[in-house]
Order: sequence, then C-alpha cells, then structure tokens
Amino acid sequence: MDDMALDATRAAFLADAFSQADAPTAQQIHDDMAARRQKLADLKDYDRIVLLFEHDLYDQLQLLQILERLGRREDVAQRCALACIDRFDGIEPFWGLGQLNPTQLAEVMETAQPVTEEPFDVARRVWRAIRQPDPKALARALKWDTEALPFLHAALLRFCQEFPWQSDGLTLTQRRLLEAVANPPAEPRLSRPMEPERYARFVQAVDSFPRIFNAYMYSEPAPFWGDLGVKGVLDDLTCLPEPLLACTQQDAENPMGLETRYALTPRGAAFMTGELTGRAVAQQVMDRGGVRISPENPWFWDDEKQTFCV
Repeated sequence: MDDMALDATRAAFLADAFSQADAPTAQQIHDDMAARRQKLADLKDYDRIVLLFEHDLYDQLQLLQILERLGRREDVAQRCALACIDRFDGIEPFWGLGQLNPTQLAEVMETAQPVTEEPFDVARRVWRAIRQPDPKALARALKWDTEALPFLHAALLRFCQEFPWQSDGLTLTQRRLLEAVANPPAEPRLSRPMEPERYARFVQAVDSFPRIFNAYMYSEPAPFWGDLGVKGVLDDLTCLPEPLLACTQQDAENPMGLETRYALTPRGAAFMTGELTGRAVAQQVMDRGGVRISPENPWFWDDEKQTFCV
C-alpha cells in the first residue's frame, strides 16, 4: 500500500470512527491528508524543519510516519530537528502541547535537537512493522532498541493493548471506559477551575458523557483519545451483538454534552462484577495498523506474555 492508498484507508477509518453530526467527512479528512502530504513533499524553502511532538500514542504514530517520509530525502533529513516532551513545568496533569501558550511552545522549540540517522532508522523499521498484516511484526518491534525515540516503546506497548485481549476480548480503552461507567469517582478531577453552578451539574451527572470522559482521561497515563474518539468507542460497546453498554439518553444537539448518558447492560454489569468470565464479546472487527482483525482473521493480545495469539 503506497502513501496515497494509506491516506485513503486512514480517512475512511477516521470518518467511520468519528461519525458524529459535526465530524469531518471522509473526503474532508482525505483532503487534509493530501495537503499534509504535499507540505511534506515541498520543504525546499525551509532552512530548518522543527518537529514538535508529545509522548502519547497518537503523536508517536504520527512522528513515525513523518520521520519515515522525511528520511527518504537526505537533503530534507539534514535540516530536521525534533522536540518531544512528556511534561512541562507548572502544568499538571500534562496531557499535551495544546495546553501550552505561544510563549511556552517557543520554550519547547528551543530544546529541539538535530535528528540524526538513528531516529530515522528506528522510525523506518518500526513504521514498516506497524503496517504489516501480521501483528507479530509489531510484537517483535517491542523488543528492539528504540531509545533514539525515547517515548516510542511505551507508545508501541499501548498500541498493542488496543488489540482485543486474549483474556476477555476487549481492548484496554474499552475496559477502562466500562470501569468509568461502573465505578465513577464521587468527585471528578479537574485540570482547570469550573464555574460553581456548572461544576455542581457536572458532579451530579455521574453517568454523562463528560463525566465518563473525565474519568477515562485520568485513567490513562498518556491519554491519546480525544472526546470524539472516546464517544465512538462507547457507542461501539452499545452496538455489539451482546452489548455491554446502553446509551440511555442522547442529546441530539450536543452528543458529547451532559444530557448524553450511558449505563451498563445486565451483561456489562455481570462482566464488571466478575460473574461473567472469559471473553465478554465475540471477535470484534477493527483495523490496527496493517492488521484487519475479524472472525476470519482473529488476533488477540496476550499482555502477560507481551505477544499476539489467535
């Protein structure tokens, strides 16, 4: 699959995953990717190319793809510098670059270091492994020396954990969201102050999408899903042949607002209490890198052995 075909496949996947009323269409996503591809191909007028990324899975996958593409051209590779962070003084919790103001972003850019051949080589090899139709290539990549990209190993492991698990058939995100619905914290944790009346409504709406999203964000050491992505995963859990979740109320005007509510189904409750053991769901259909997971091509992640099995 060449770069254009990959972008088309990716656009279709994102449009399906983020199928909210105000979400971009597959064509809009594809056009955006085409513009990005063109930008990466036309860098001759830049003396220095600074790549600014963070540590989570979403950014690390993009960093791999960009380094792999830029590394094909020696004249471009020689002008690349990279700044990649997992924290910033005074910001707690640190979830990403979007929390920084322009002055703080400028500080991060000042830490950028030239990208040597080793990071390009790591990106090339790992990106190739991710795009293979057999995930065992990805499991092998977990054992490689990837210190040239210091946040990559943790991101790769988290990517593997987004495959259905051998133990229960769920991804780690699905499991964490079920936990957020089953056992919501009495009080949400906030990264910034909230107006008192709004906070009171937020606290009371324990089964609402914003409360579930809040609990999920704090359950992830390095959050990589945004609200649209989490909404898609929640809705997937309501659409299984034997659903684990039910959307008990949907706010048509604001699908990710306080009036959108979720609850465990009896099957979901049995799973969370341990009454239902084994795989909670049948083989799910999903794409992970170059792997198309389906009943005809079943793959499961064994977290204890850090490998894949059928």
